[in-house]
Amino acid sequence: MTILVSFPGFAQTGKVDMFVKEFIPFIEKEYRIRPQKEFRAIAGFSMGGNGALLLSMRHPDLFSSCVAMSAGTFTDEEILADDSNDRYFGNIYGPKTTDAVSEHWKD
Repeated sequence: MTILVSFPGFAQTGKVDMFVKEFIPFIEKEYRIRPQKEFRAIAGFSMGGNGALLLSMRHPDLFSSCVAMSAGTFTDEEILADDSNDRYFGNIYGPKTTDAVSEHWKD
């Protein structure tokens, strides 16, 4: 079974917890699927690819694989060099410092 989910503003609105604690259990209860990790994967495109990577790394107990297509990922150097990162991602990961990437950015 394939479920397509789109959550605008996924990371900053608490929808990550809802996805893990409510959505996945709902799907497992409502549909006849295999609920084990071996049968569950997550995928995303662009920033959704980044979200899929983060979600799969934060919950390795839930997903057997992750497909991050053209994932919007950044190196520490790219984050530090570009001021637009604070504008786009500061409310999610917190403000960055001038000499290092904070742990919130690395999480």
